[in-house]
Amino acid sequence: MKPLKYKEIDLKIESKAGFYQVTVSSECGGDGTSTFSIDELSFEAGASTQKNDSDSGQLTSDDLPQTLSLIRAQPPSLADARAFGQKLFGAIFKERTTLVLDRCQQKAKKEDQQLRFWLHLSAVPELAGLPWEFLCLVPQATFFAKSYDSIVRYLHLTTPFDEAPLTEPPLRILAVPSSPKGALPLDVNGELKRLQDAINGIENVLVDPLYPPTIKALRKRLHEHKNSDPYHVFHFIGHAAFDSANKEGKLLLENEVGGINQISALELGEILKTHRSLRLAVINACEGARTTVTDPYAGVAQTLLRSEAVPKVVAMQYVISDDAAKMLAQSFYTELLTGKDLDTAITKARMDISDAELEEGRRDSVEWGTPVIYMRAKDSRLVDFPSRPQVKEIRSISLPIWHDPLDEHYENVIKALSDAQLVPFLGLNVNQFSQQVSPRPPTYEELVDRLAQLSEYPHRAGGLPGVSQYAQMPNRLAILYDQLDPFFNDDAFKPTKLHEFWAHVAKAQTLYLETVESKRGPFLIVTTSYDTLLEREFSAKVEDFHVFSYIADGSSQERGRFFGKHYHDGIAGAPILVDNSNKELIDDWPVILKLPGTVERFNSKVRFAITEDQYFELLTNREFMSILPTQVMTKLRNSSHLFLGWTLSDWSLRGLLYRIWEKSWPSYPSWTIQTGLTPFERKYWEACRVEIVEKDLADYISTLEQRLKGHEQTTEIDN
Repeated sequence: MKPLKYKEIDLKIESKAGFYQVTVSSECGGDGTSTFSIDELSFEAGASTQKNDSDSGQLTSDDLPQTLSLIRAQPPSLADARAFGQKLFGAIFKERTTLVLDRCQQKAKKEDQQLRFWLHLSAVPELAGLPWEFLCLVPQATFFAKSYDSIVRYLHLTTPFDEAPLTEPPLRILAVPSSPKGALPLDVNGELKRLQDAINGIENVLVDPLYPPTIKALRKRLHEHKNSDPYHVFHFIGHAAFDSANKEGKLLLENEVGGINQISALELGEILKTHRSLRLAVINACEGARTTVTDPYAGVAQTLLRSEAVPKVVAMQYVISDDAAKMLAQSFYTELLTGKDLDTAITKARMDISDAELEEGRRDSVEWGTPVIYMRAKDSRLVDFPSRPQVKEIRSISLPIWHDPLDEHYENVIKALSDAQLVPFLGLNVNQFSQQVSPRPPTYEELVDRLAQLSEYPHRAGGLPGVSQYAQMPNRLAILYDQLDPFFNDDAFKPTKLHEFWAHVAKAQTLYLETVESKRGPFLIVTTSYDTLLEREFSAKVEDFHVFSYIADGSSQERGRFFGKHYHDGIAGAPILVDNSNKELIDDWPVILKLPGTVERFNSKVRFAITEDQYFELLTNREFMSILPTQVMTKLRNSSHLFLGWTLSDWSLRGLLYRIWEKSWPSYPSWTIQTGLTPFERKYWEACRVEIVEKDLADYISTLEQRLKGHEQTTEIDN
């Protein structure tokens, strides 16, 4: 799509005694005024033709709020959108104002340009909430917004924003996907992937997701990037709400345990305002553009402009479907990042959404009218990156090559994987990876907090074993397990990209195991999480694999031992208590080792380790490691270790490492992927000779997956 040029038209409406005055002005068509009454906007919802003699559905000054609430709830039908759009056109464009429009249309057509309407509605908030995107030409019955014309809501503020477009790449987007527990689930991951796909292959742009999507994490991330690699776009993916009682728009972020935490648009604006590099906010949520009939600045989009947090906002005036939201992100950024105007990019997105509706047979849908553009700056360009000069003789230039500082690290991890010498360790905090998924298992800190609340723990919540020890006293261990079971044993929990990634690695490594030295044994992954998400994903991807789980509470013959299960084609075999007669593996199938145990029971009594007493017994058991299959022990002690989602603030986890490393440290290079380390954790990892990689877990797995795919493709070519 080529860059569009526009003839600018300012459309200003003011409220007078008993009527509205319209002023239409443009350099291409001059000035003109007209008036209309609210009754001229009446139309009968549900009819394909206009009926001026009907009282049903009429807009009056008395019932305007109720009518607006009806047309805001869902996108109207095509017939209603066209009927209302024609009513709106007929009310605005009369004699003198029509003359201005006609002149602009003629000049635009002659010069191969489009029209851009700047709506000045600050003085008439009761009209600002109308769906102006359905403005429809009479008598042609064509929508301006679907004819490459642009409709922008301009908020007049005392401090206009005159910042020039960004000229130095890259454009940095902070994406905030939020689907908290308790809200209607959204495919925020799908939209985020669509956003990432949209920029894939386009130079000079970076997307940085925020996990977890909490207020604390948002403020921290903005502070970290304030002076280094600042963000230019705030892109929210999730739910918005309008608080009718307080007359303010809100976004639904998450609290520390994944539940709903509403942040008002004013509060969000105060946070974003501290990050002065922001040029645009995209609020991909329902009701993000809603306002009140008395305050033109009450909605999320309007408040962000008023607070001077950003000069431009794209928001939604209706509930938008996942498919349309994904398409919007892809089309919009694809156009925007090639230097198009903001409204040109939105126009392209409208066209793509409309085309998809037609192809799917949804001819009555007008979801293309959902996006709304707000600006307090009349330069709608976001970036103005210099175009790359054409080079005839490529050998005559030498371009600098940018290297990721973690290139060497990824190469080392992939080499260890290729050599079957890498054992990943998953901690409870891998559940931070799925913060955007609801529901999900708790992280380490969330589990401690929940147990502390359930047991009315009298002190500040400490480590998990200590809180659990208190929670099960006196003689309440069975009750404790009953309380813990729903935290991890919920069929609604879904495996994440992290589980999918390791299942893929396990399958690939098993297929090529014959090329690896036998001493390195099968693929092994260790987890200290109690849920069964890893087993479920392996069942879907891996034909055969083993699971070994520690038994912390059972009969005297069972306690302190492991039980094993063999899975074949997604079906688990009968559990077997591991002893010297059956502990040796006779195959090279992948192994999942669950050190503290699992919520899945061997029998009605067998449980996992969580209290102090249970961890003391686990760590002091002299036979603890010797009762595991020899292949598993060999693998553990002859491999690099990759720690994901581990926290060393808990002595029990440090004790597990102590037993695994035989009172020393790993013999092979090992790494921990972690952010926000405490000074203690940093010193401990360094003392253990484990390299610290401070990178967001979701970003890390995504990058590792991309690097590994590239390595696999290169290996196939070489072979």
